[in-house]
Amino acid sequence: MVSATLLLVASMARADTSEEYFKGALEYTVQIKTTVSVPFDGESKRSSMGAGFLVDAERGWVMTNAHVVSRSPSQVVLAFNGQEFSEATKVYVDPFLDLALIKVSDSINTRGVGVALRGQKAGGWAYHRTSLNFIVG
Repeated sequence: MVSATLLLVASMARADTSEEYFKGALEYTVQIKTTVSVPFDGESKRSSMGAGFLVDAERGWVMTNAHVVSRSPSQVVLAFNGQEFSEATKVYVDPFLDLALIKVSDSINTRGVGVALRGQKAGGWAYHRTSLNFIVG
């Protein structure tokens, strides 16, 4: 715990200013809109909004919360900063952990987006911009 804290403090000392963190996060943060027309038992018809962030630029995968996209069949659209909304597809929804992966429409090129932690090895801790992350292989 102490070594992770020291790593974090050391990384923060070399990192950009807070304003630059948030400007950089705009590259890979998305706004998500979901419409549920035919809900599963325990859910309701609804339209909602949420946020997510690009976790795999090659695959176009965005991580968000499961409650944002719903377990039920739903229409999901997303938009990167300054762009129009486009269709997204649910890849995985875990209501127990409240996590979901959605795929960006193929019409949006995410390969040039500055995604966190490129080139890091699996199983290590890394500080990037606004979060401390554990790298999973």
